[in-house]
Amino acid sequence: MHYELSDWKEICQLFQRMFHSLGEISASDNSISFTSHDHLVMTSVSIRSDGNLIATMPLHGVESKFDRIFFSPNLDFFEVSGPNFQYKYQIPLELLNSRN
Repeated sequence: MHYELSDWKEICQLFQRMFHSLGEISASDNSISFTSHDHLVMTSVSIRSDGNLIATMPLHGVESKFDRIFFSPNLDFFEVSGPNFQYKYQIPLELLNSRN
């Protein structure tokens, strides 16, 4: 499922489905973010309608700009891409195992 930034409403809906029950989801008109319950594994990711991405995972973090996003069919990862940039955010296994 590939989406352009102009598909912001659909992106937000999939993002919310992807992270439902795994932590805290915050949304506004131009951004959406997820922060895990820290007793499982600490991770967070935030995307903005202007293409900004901020992600933190155990042992790394990234901040960049994208113009396309792909959600996996199982909603266990998404990939963002832009000029000279590609990043895959995989939900940690500890969180996937806790999915309702």
